[in-house]
Amino acid sequence: MRHFIPLAAALLGVLACSGDDGPSDNNPPPESDITVGNNFFNPGAFNAAAGTPVVWGWAAGAVDHNVTFDDGAAGSATQSSGTFQRTFAVAGAYPYHCTIHGEAVMSGVVNVAAAEGSGNGGGGPGGGSSPY
Repeated sequence: MRHFIPLAAALLGVLACSGDDGPSDNNPPPESDITVGNNFFNPGAFNAAAGTPVVWGWAAGAVDHNVTFDDGAAGSATQSSGTFQRTFAVAGAYPYHCTIHGEAVMSGVVNVAAAEGSGNGGGGPGGGSSPY
């Protein structure tokens, strides 16, 4: 019996120090291109290549917000955490805002440039590259 107690104590010590692969409350926020915070999008203007997904990530402690596109495309749900993603196929400027807080307070734009090698010639007369 006297050998059992130290062995049990050692086993409990090893188990107490072992890792846990389960979810943690201390996980960093999901990787995103645009942060959705309390009454702001950061950055307010984001540049992307056509065909590349753009990810909005809600900051920890954020209140309810949504991403609503001025072009009428499907936006995010109203949420206080998580991510939303949209892939823009065509070059152009895509303004968006939060309908809860309004365009004057909480808005942004995604500037999409033609993807490399798309055959669009880029940059207008004489070719060249896009400023985005």
